[in-house]
Amino acid sequence: MPTSMLNGTAVESANCKITVHSESLYGPPTLTAQLQSHLYYSISCEPIASHCLKVSHCYLASKGISPYTIIDKNGCSNELDLFSDITYLNDHHAIINNPVPVKFRDAGDSMMSLTCDTVMRFKERNGTCIRIECR
Repeated sequence: MPTSMLNGTAVESANCKITVHSESLYGPPTLTAQLQSHLYYSISCEPIASHCLKVSHCYLASKGISPYTIIDKNGCSNELDLFSDITYLNDHHAIINNPVPVKFRDAGDSMMSLTCDTVMRFKERNGTCIRIECR
């Protein structure tokens, strides 16, 4: 995997996938959801020794609508009533809790896509991952 620098920190490109789960994080992935569903976005990456996942800059998009940022550069939600801050389950797995699914009013298509920036950062010397507290 290629290495690059991010704010003076060496990072590895992450090989990740995002899946959507309805009603339970541990249920099967879903491709469809009702507006009254409770959704969980799972961001799972291939583990890299001595590295931690960092998720940032997540946005929703729909055909004909400009992307809308829901998670900022620190992994913090811009819309706390709709989306949780990034929660890390371990060094290579994170989730976004979405108790109130959304739809763009002016979108001609009901299909939504979620995109996030993902990188694998070196762990600290003590073996921990730096996580920013949002609130």
